[in-house]
This record gives sequence, C-alpha cells and structure tokens, in this order.
Amino acid sequence: MIRRTLAAALLACALTTLAVPAAEGPAEGKDRFPPFQPLEIKLTEGERLTYEIKWGAVDAGEAVMSVKRKVQPLPGKPEVWNVQCETRSNSFVSMFYEVRDDIKTLIDAKEGFSRSFDIKKNEGSYHGSEQIEFDYDRNLANYTRISKGTLSDKIRRKDIPIPGKVSDPLSCLYYIRGLDLKPGSESQLTVNTDRKNWVLTLKVLGSEKLDLKGLGRFNALVVEPEAQFQGLFVRKGKMTVWLDEKTRIPLKMKVDIPIGSATATLVKAEDSALALDSGKRK
Repeated sequence: MIRRTLAAALLACALTTLAVPAAEGPAEGKDRFPPFQPLEIKLTEGERLTYEIKWGAVDAGEAVMSVKRKVQPLPGKPEVWNVQCETRSNSFVSMFYEVRDDIKTLIDAKEGFSRSFDIKKNEGSYHGSEQIEFDYDRNLANYTRISKGTLSDKIRRKDIPIPGKVSDPLSCLYYIRGLDLKPGSESQLTVNTDRKNWVLTLKVLGSEKLDLKGLGRFNALVVEPEAQFQGLFVRKGKMTVWLDEKTRIPLKMKVDIPIGSATATLVKAEDSALALDSGKRK
C-alpha cells in the first residue's frame, strides 16, 4: 500500500504544474524586465491540442489546451482570445490523488499580452482558485485567491505592481508562436504569476526530427526554458521543450522530477494549423 501511495504521489506531481528552474529569483526593478514586444497572435478558433502525461513509461493523465473563440468582452473594448487548459489525472492516479485543474486566460488579440488569468485547482484534498485581472492603466495585477474550507472559504486579495504588459503561465505558450525562434537564438518575456514578476528565457539549443505517433514526423526546435514560476504540468526540474518549427506549437515537453522524468507529448491536434498538413508527414 505504501509503495502504491508513493507511486501515485509521484504521478500526481507530473500532473499539477509545469515549472522550469532558473539561477535567479524574480526580477526586481522595472529596468530588469525585457521590453514587451507586441505580437498579433494568429490562432485558430476551435483549436484543441491533447497531451498525454507520463511519469517515465507510466500513464498519469492528460492535458487539453483549447482556443475557444475570439470575443469582445464589452462594447468598445479590445478583442481577446479565450484560451483554456484542462488537466486531468487518469483513473489509477485519481484513486490516490485526483487532479482536476481548469485554467482560462484572455489574450489580447492585437498585441498578445494577457488581460486576465483564472485557475481552479482540485488537487487531492486541496480545492481553490485564483484570478488575476491585469490593470494596465495603473500597471497592477489584481489577485483574488480563494481557498475552499469545510465551514467557510478563505478569500485573499492583493495588488502587485507590474512593469507593463505581461504574459501569464498559459498565455506565454501562445505568445511564443509569434517569436522569431531559430537555433542559437535567445528570447525573453515577462510572466506574472505567484504574485511576482518573472523573466522567462527561451534558449533554442538546435533543431531535430521528432516522430509523434499518429501525427507524423516534424521539424522541431529544441528549446530550454528558464524561469522559476509554477506552470501547467510538472512542478520543478530541468526542462526541454520541442516546438514545431513552422507553427511554434509545443510537440513535447520533458522535465526532471525527484525520481525519473515526466513528459507531456502531443497525441492529438484538432482544428489546428498543425493538423492541416499532418497528412504530408505520414
């Protein structure tokens, strides 16, 4: 029983968040942050990317990233992309530590920065949520964190200064689609999460062929991200990401965890630019 519980805990670790380590902590002072580069993010409404999450060779669950639609929240306000991510543990892991996380971000359709971020966490016995509204007129990130309790909920609010337009842990995966990434290049962007501002550095180590079952062979950029914030799929460790050379869509993510490694591999691409020419790769 102890072995089964330990294994389930490690598998759950491979489902909860995606973070990549850095030598430094959060950047301090506005001059230490890279200037924001406006990018018109060209997404496909209805795009749905499904990733299989594994600890070693063992299935742990899946994550689905989807572009819901482009909307105009209020008359006269800028259009945004409604992008969501669902992470679910499989039936085995859920017997010991169920993970059901739901994330939503609103991405400015014209320039690519985050306008809001909302995460609902259900991880084991923990149930809570966090919302971030970005106020660019005052350069503040308005945080609201709710922790579910047996008798009552605990609500905490805090305003965090931001250096200007920023990304969040989900929107940054879409923002990088517009970056000019190539072997040997290095790009930086500012990500706000965990009530802090972080510099995310993307180092392109090279390129290689990557075969994905059912999807074909891809020309992939091999990227090493560096940061310290909590992300989407795995908690901590050195990380490598394979991006499709043409679309910059993540094909595979691998991160070291205390025992072994965890991977998130694309297994299905629906209504995506990646899927449009997948037949040519087979």
